[in-house]
Formats: sequence, C-alpha cells, structure tokens
Amino acid sequence: APEWAEARDQAGIAYVRTYDVELTPSSSGISSIEAIVRHVRAFGPVVRLELDRTEDGGHIEAHIPRSQYDKLSLAKGQRVFVSPTSVRVFAGPPDRGATRTA
Repeated sequence: APEWAEARDQAGIAYVRTYDVELTPSSSGISSIEAIVRHVRAFGPVVRLELDRTEDGGHIEAHIPRSQYDKLSLAKGQRVFVSPTSVRVFAGPPDRGATRTA
C-alpha cells in the first residue's frame, strides 16, 4: 500500500484474533507456527485451545469451531501447526505505557 512505502524494514507488531487462525496436523507454509496443545476447553460450538509454541515456548490461544476440532481429533500434548487467516500489522514497537481513554 502506498501509505506504507516509508515503513520498509521498520519494526512493527502483528495482532491475530483468537478465531482468525487455522490449525492443521502438518505445516501449511511459511506462516505456520508449530505448537503443542496444552489445554482444551470443549464446551458448546466453539472449542478454546491453549497452545505452546515449540520454537520459544510462547503461548497461543485459539478458538475453533467444534467441527474442526472433531475433524483434527486434537488432544493434550499433540503437535499442531497454527496459521493466521487474518493479521493486523502496526508500524513501530508496541507502546507498553499507553493508556486507553474513552
């Protein structure tokens, strides 16, 4: 996008909503993140998963439809690959001291 022409090679931060991810049993490309299922909360039509990234131990929370959960047969300790389906990227480092005002 033209408005980001000056942002080349600049630091930034990306955000992905918990429901904007796809889980697969094998890597689906460069944007796939390998993780291990740490905890499963399967109540109702949406299954909440807590995952640990294998690369650095960081945490990922994912919300997937029960139909996808049933198809993957996910269980605690299982390896899975996480791919974002929608990402929001913001230029510059995160402002940790920022406060939200109404």
